[in-house]
Amino acid sequence: MVSDWRFLAARIEGDGQQGAWLDMDLPLQNVQVTDVLTGPPLLTGTIDPAFKRLKGPDNRPLLDYGATVIYAEADGQIRGTGIYRNGVWDGPKWRLDCAGFTAYPTGMGYEREASFIQTDPLDIVRHIWAHIQAGGRSNLGLVVDSTTTTPVRLGWFTAAAAARQSSIVQAAEAIRDRLNTINVINSDWTWTGAPQVVVQHAADLVGPYVRGDENSNDEPANPQNRETGIKWLDSFIQERVGGVATDEGPFELNPWTTDDLGSVIDNLSRSTPFEYHERHRWNQGRTAVEHELVFGYPRLGVRRENLRFIIGENVLNQPSITAGEEYANHVRFLGAGEGRDMVRKEVRIDDGRLRRMVTVEDKSVRSPRQAEDLARAELIRRQSGIRSMNVVVRDTPMTPLGSWNVGDEIRLQGDVDWMPIDLWFRVISVTISPDSPELIGLSLLRSDLA
Repeated sequence: MVSDWRFLAARIEGDGQQGAWLDMDLPLQNVQVTDVLTGPPLLTGTIDPAFKRLKGPDNRPLLDYGATVIYAEADGQIRGTGIYRNGVWDGPKWRLDCAGFTAYPTGMGYEREASFIQTDPLDIVRHIWAHIQAGGRSNLGLVVDSTTTTPVRLGWFTAAAAARQSSIVQAAEAIRDRLNTINVINSDWTWTGAPQVVVQHAADLVGPYVRGDENSNDEPANPQNRETGIKWLDSFIQERVGGVATDEGPFELNPWTTDDLGSVIDNLSRSTPFEYHERHRWNQGRTAVEHELVFGYPRLGVRRENLRFIIGENVLNQPSITAGEEYANHVRFLGAGEGRDMVRKEVRIDDGRLRRMVTVEDKSVRSPRQAEDLARAELIRRQSGIRSMNVVVRDTPMTPLGSWNVGDEIRLQGDVDWMPIDLWFRVISVTISPDSPELIGLSLLRSDLA
């Protein structure tokens, strides 16, 4: 049973490094630590208002919005992490509201222009995190999973773009064939008698090659180095052959329509689907905390055959079913655009019940394909009779804290609303209160719907 808790405060400067420690034993009370699957963890608690006036070693407020990170440690392990983002009076105490690192993209806009063709959604998420952490005072030191992949691809050539792309590929193939011979080739990748397609697009190819774009080295390349030129062109051609022309266009990020990167990540997570989870742990010397974001496709977690939750035994509360409040068999999804030009998709099912429609709106969704995926996911979510429930379990030797993680599947048995159930549920969030460490709050979602 977890019993030895302490709370630590450190400065977060946005430079990717561990900031100075401000307090190694912050006297928080009424603390709740919540770990979340595919969402930011939460940490709340109250403290004596005197701490609002205290200064850190840098003469800034010890509790400073967006500049203080608080860690909850139990038995030597980091159990919760949150950046201090808000505070309110709770009677005579000051209540702190802290959220994990994955809350940071919420409300952050994109500051450049980027288009993606046939790109793994996880690569787009990695690009978003790299873009965010490259900004001034924005580097959280969060290491993003670089290996997990999905088979899903987003972004398509428009008919006009596909025609131009095909022309550029033809030029690349002709230049590669020329480099494969001993014939003369100029430094601009043209030659006497070169086909018109080469004359038209040579600059579109030699420029990125010399700069080190695409899959070449970062250092400037020599256009007349035949070996490296052939290798670069092979990669360029391979990445572009097979593009499909549609009216949908590329997946785009830009300053005028992308005003909430957190929503972009969450939409990609639902439509792909994939899951993510924050992890925080001490470094080897226990001098700083390391931060990691891991992905899972299509999901994280494992089925725990050795664990079982039984209502009335290790499940202490009596869960209830409230599925009817959110039930729907017809989902309308509204995306970007206005009027008849709006991205709109409708998904429905005839389940023998009266039609019940719900409308979901997200202006950041510009792809009809993604809108349909999101509408279908919403329909599935609203269809089940027993979909989700919140339970309180006891931390016991049979089901100790740490024997499961968010994302894991656990069998739940017992009676709910006078109806016997025996179903597998996934753990979506775990809430612990150090004042009652033996009681653990769980949000569960049926495994076949998660």
